[in-house]
Amino acid sequence: MFSISIFKMDSNKIETDFDPYIVETPGDKLWNRNYCLVMVANFLLFFSFNNILPILPIYLAEHCGADRSVIGQVMSGFIISALFIRPFSGYIVDSLPRKKVLLFCYGAYTLLNIGYIAVSTVLAFAIVRVLQGLAFGATSVSNSTVAIDVLPSSRRSEGIGYYGISNNLAMAIGPSVALAMYSRVDNIHIVFAVPFVATLLGVACLTMVRNKPRAVVKPSTTVFPKASRLPHLPSRALRLPPTWLSTAKRNWASMPARVSTFCCSQQDLSPRELPQTNSSATAKSCGASRPAWLS
Repeated sequence: MFSISIFKMDSNKIETDFDPYIVETPGDKLWNRNYCLVMVANFLLFFSFNNILPILPIYLAEHCGADRSVIGQVMSGFIISALFIRPFSGYIVDSLPRKKVLLFCYGAYTLLNIGYIAVSTVLAFAIVRVLQGLAFGATSVSNSTVAIDVLPSSRRSEGIGYYGISNNLAMAIGPSVALAMYSRVDNIHIVFAVPFVATLLGVACLTMVRNKPRAVVKPSTTVFPKASRLPHLPSRALRLPPTWLSTAKRNWASMPARVSTFCCSQQDLSPRELPQTNSSATAKSCGASRPAWLS
């Protein structure tokens, strides 16, 4: 009897604490296999981003002859496109399988790293930067979402804190490695190949992540409800109140007097000096004729 009650209590706990996004990890283990792989992939992603950041302006200035303004435009295209894609990438991640979206975006970012090796003009570098910014924005959003999915629900806040350390490590290591290689390696293609190899390893890590299928997120109907789902309103609620109609009629009837008063003000006549008469008398006293469209 005691064992049956424990079983019922555990089953109720499972039903109430059910989360369709989590990955089952025994004992709420934080440093599980999936979390470590996603964290390494995130480190390699930001390592690639920070690795190319300090050497590309130097290369554009020395080998392509670009001035500071052109270099600034090439470098800012990456950030602008990344900011543009982020609001849409969240909807895509919730609408499609997250791991497939992550692999596609991460793979696109990896392939675009080849562009730094293949192209040689400033315009081509600008196009590569813009396209890679789109891939980077979508990849960073989907990678963070998958990291939340593979964390135990009871330790997600702690896991996200450790997850952010990978960004800081990549920010510290990436530029140092790039500048050291740029000053010691004569072939620039080898320097540009380091980000490509790093992201290629990141794709390999993500392919080994195992997550279970999640529940399909249906679009909410509370924010933008369809016309068919709007509450039924009585016909009287859609009619304007009678006071509104009467006020509109009075304003329209007093329109000639207002026009004549405006004409008088243009002739340096004060409206306070006008006699308090009807609209036709006021119009005659000011010498203003009634427009044809008001008759």
